[in-house]
Amino acid sequence: MPRNFLSTGDWTREELEGLLDAAARFKRGEDTSRPLAGRSVALVFFNPSLRTRASMQVGVYELGGNAVVLEPGGTSWTLEHRDGVVMDGDKTEHVKEFVRVLARYTSAIGVRAFAALKDWKEERQDPVLAAFAKYSEVPVINLESAMHHPCQALADMLTVREKLGEGRKRVLMTWAWHPKPLPMAVPNSFALAAAQMGHDLTIAHPPGSGRFVASCAWAFFSLVASRFTNHHINHHMWGCPLATPAHRFPDMTTAFAQPARSRGVAAGEA
Repeated sequence: MPRNFLSTGDWTREELEGLLDAAARFKRGEDTSRPLAGRSVALVFFNPSLRTRASMQVGVYELGGNAVVLEPGGTSWTLEHRDGVVMDGDKTEHVKEFVRVLARYTSAIGVRAFAALKDWKEERQDPVLAAFAKYSEVPVINLESAMHHPCQALADMLTVREKLGEGRKRVLMTWAWHPKPLPMAVPNSFALAAAQMGHDLTIAHPPGSGRFVASCAWAFFSLVASRFTNHHINHHMWGCPLATPAHRFPDMTTAFAQPARSRGVAAGEA
């Protein structure tokens, strides 16, 4: 079975640190190897992208490979991801065939598929990304889904290391209101990766948005709580810590709720 990169929660801290070490060596020019020489990587974008698309294309190229960019419904056929569906609607091809064809041509498949903001119960399961992972015979890389953006989270953790040094840091993630619903993947993944890397994470927000913090970030800690010990998650309203500001992973329980109109905006040493 291929090793996918769908969420940092699927990887151990040691494995993530290994990825950061490798990225740092390439960035400093200490490693000039081209491990993707003679290989192609498919980048499938169901949604628009600037930074992720550009960085992935450049990264594949600089590692010696060739990036094959596809946009279902644009530069390629529209795709149906559900099993057992009669193909008499507006979808032209099923993900099963699409993925199996790509897997024959490429060494890995990157996928960006946002939530449609129509069915929270279904979309929180990342059904499109899950379908790619189910049918692919090569590794699938999450380029941002409804719930996770692991590549962005790794970039954030590398920035924390470069700017603040190695070892445990006190990291702050703040939330601000936004007039329209926005993807939750970036703050979700930042919070999860910060905890995995052993940082003391504080989530701060204006009064009234605690429900969003609980639904978007803490739920992921409960999913992987058994992997972590002795790390703190602090929860503050701006200017006023809550009555019980610190929570340890093994004691953390939470439930998903409907996403609210909030956005994670900053990270650094508090």
